[in-house]
Amino acid sequence: MTNSARRAPSGSRPASEPSSSVFERIGSDRGDDISRRTPPETSVKASLETALADARVRLAEDLSIWTRVQDISTRLVHNGDVDTLLADLLHVAIGVTGADAGMLYLVDADLISTRVVAEFGITPPLTRAVEEFGQLGSQLMPVHERIVLQDVHHAEHLGSDSFVTAIDQRGFRAYQSTPLVSRHGVLLGALCTLCRRPRLVGDRDQRILDLLARQAADFIDRKQAHEQLAQSESRMRAILDGVADAIVTIDARGMIQGANPAAGRIFGYRAEELFGQSIGVLMPEEERMQFLRGVESFMRGRPTDVIGARNEVAALRKDGSTMHVELIVSEVVPKQLFTAVMRDVTERKESDARLRQSDRLSALGALAAGLGHDMNNVLLPVRAHLNVLAAGAAQLGHTECTAHINEIGKSVVYLQQLADGLHYLVTDAGHADGGEDGARLAAWWAQSGSLLSRTLPPLSKVKASIPAYLPMVRVSAHALTQAVLNLFVNAGEAIAARGDGTLGDVRIGATVTPDGRAVVLSVRDNGIGMSEAVRARAQDMFFTTKSRGLGTGLGLAMVSRVATECGGSLSIASEPGKGTTMSMVLPVVEDETDTSTRIALTSDDGRAAALLQSSLRAHGFASVTIDEADDADVWVADPRTVSVTDAKAWLAARTDRSLVLLGAPGTDIRNDWRGIPASVIKTDFGIDSLMAGVDRVCSIIHRRNDND
Repeated sequence: MTNSARRAPSGSRPASEPSSSVFERIGSDRGDDISRRTPPETSVKASLETALADARVRLAEDLSIWTRVQDISTRLVHNGDVDTLLADLLHVAIGVTGADAGMLYLVDADLISTRVVAEFGITPPLTRAVEEFGQLGSQLMPVHERIVLQDVHHAEHLGSDSFVTAIDQRGFRAYQSTPLVSRHGVLLGALCTLCRRPRLVGDRDQRILDLLARQAADFIDRKQAHEQLAQSESRMRAILDGVADAIVTIDARGMIQGANPAAGRIFGYRAEELFGQSIGVLMPEEERMQFLRGVESFMRGRPTDVIGARNEVAALRKDGSTMHVELIVSEVVPKQLFTAVMRDVTERKESDARLRQSDRLSALGALAAGLGHDMNNVLLPVRAHLNVLAAGAAQLGHTECTAHINEIGKSVVYLQQLADGLHYLVTDAGHADGGEDGARLAAWWAQSGSLLSRTLPPLSKVKASIPAYLPMVRVSAHALTQAVLNLFVNAGEAIAARGDGTLGDVRIGATVTPDGRAVVLSVRDNGIGMSEAVRARAQDMFFTTKSRGLGTGLGLAMVSRVATECGGSLSIASEPGKGTTMSMVLPVVEDETDTSTRIALTSDDGRAAALLQSSLRAHGFASVTIDEADDADVWVADPRTVSVTDAKAWLAARTDRSLVLLGAPGTDIRNDWRGIPASVIKTDFGIDSLMAGVDRVCSIIHRRNDND
């Protein structure tokens, strides 16, 4: 550089590292002047006092500058706006150097694009020129060294530099630029001052400008770091929000510090609801204690398979239902912060379990199918021979032989039922909803009951109450067989678990719901029963109270699936030591309504008649009228209202009619009614008697229709 423009000496320290203290060499120029002069002794004291006063002024100015810089730094710590703070630093620089204008510009990583972030005393055209010359190139910008241009009119060494021309055209004569360099040596921009008269920046002012430039670089560094951190956090948040797995952050105590949206969706919480709660709220009691013990062992430096390992555990939703998750816990901050990643694997485990069960059932099915086929092959000729023997014994009058043949025939019928049951058992159930081709429970039990009863412990009694008149239900016979098989197996195991020699007592029954839209099929046992906690989880997939390897936890889940697939449900009533009742609600086939059978009701008790009418309609009989017996097929009549003569006349009009008395006749007319009604509904036990009477009426109608 010439004497009119200079850069910092190449051997000097970079601007980011000051060559000396801000306050170094304060008043040095005046000291040099004093040392060069040799005033009389009388003036020495005055000169020293003047120099000392000047030094005090300079020191006060430096302290003021330092205070202002500290104030700006403090505001940055308290999240002040960086652009405003940079503007404040620029004002300090202008005040220190006595400049007329100034600016602070930043450059991009490629040193191509320039952007003015703070300016004072500079017109917009010059600001645009700075940004344009930053892109087009100038010897004055951007550079890593300090540039000091004492007078632009004597800068011939720069040639026809357009930026110098732009400065001159706007009335500025002197220019200085102090680079802003990051702590990593990256050029960030420059702090520039301009004067309207020629001026050379002194060493003291240069040191202060270095300090301000370092401070500005630190501000910019911090701002960029915050921006990069915010961008990184935003990207990470976007990634975490889009992940399908639940991600939960926990501290060393197991308290949740954060959760992604997927955690809320999977567990049924809002993400903010989980904050501050124990990770244990997402786990059943057993898994919760095991997890917390594992974390404690890890914190104590003992080996554990909870941290850093992949585990499959049970998890707990907000509604109390359970699922299976794959859990991986990783250490984020040593001994302080952990992340737990949980993936719902319930569907996969269900699929794997169904596949394993399918493999086992496939082998069992092949065996059962072969056994059923062989039994049918053997039973067919046996039944044929028995028919021949029975015919021969009847012709010869051998009644004793006929009795034996009949007993053998009963055994053959039983074996045939076993063969039919095997057929239902091994046939793939497919979807449980049988639709319009559903099952009639009485016929289904006749074919499958013998086989199902064999699953119970020896000497167990089975009592079935499945009326023939029940409407057809939507469940397929195959699916129903598999469901009830599971219920019987569970009942047998519960009975055996008593361990006190109690004989098994299992009752299976079916009744129509009051609205007539469904049939409740229930299985009741006298086993050990269930606790409330076990009952609440009994239908969960994979939940079992059996020893590991002895139970899959799929039995009741499969029964529940059969019921729900056909539009019904499964409920459990149980008490420890008092047995269990499993009830499947099975919707009826919609077109099962009987519109051909006409039923008439006659009674002085209007409430009883209305109740009977509602119940019979609920059982599928559409034509149920009161006091309109002339065209009825079945007449339910109160003997206190209808005379014996009228009843006989009504029956005589058609041979296919049936009469049912609503209440027993009085003792004075009981003999007159003997042999006339098909049945009598007792009314002395209230609504239970009426409902039992409805069942009898339905049985009479179904027998009548079957005979037709």
